[in-house]
Amino acid sequence: MDHTGVWSILPIVVAIACAVVTRQVILALFLGVYVGVLTIEGGHPLAALTSLIRDYLVVQLTDAYNVGVLVLLAFIGGFVALMERSGGATAFARNVSTYPGRGKLYWPHSKPLRLPAEAVAAGSSVALV
Repeated sequence: MDHTGVWSILPIVVAIACAVVTRQVILALFLGVYVGVLTIEGGHPLAALTSLIRDYLVVQLTDAYNVGVLVLLAFIGGFVALMERSGGATAFARNVSTYPGRGKLYWPHSKPLRLPAEAVAAGSSVALV
């Protein structure tokens, strides 16, 4: 493997700059990977694209462990979308944002409990009485 020296920092700089400017993280990551492969391939764009697809993406996407991780991420993303659509995320945010304040212990569907003055003065948020 050839050592590219200072040019090895270029993919990172391109990925971070693209993410900051476009606010598209996935596009920035792919562009950073492409610039890295372009550096390895000696600056030949078509060879870099071919190598990126053949030697890197296909190999990683056909590995059983990586496919399992991608399926798990798809399920987690689906559940997050389901929670957003059903209003669960909004209800959770509303419940968290209505915390009664310092010195009170809040249990949903019950009255707030008062902590002893000594615990409040000590900065404790939970005390056993």
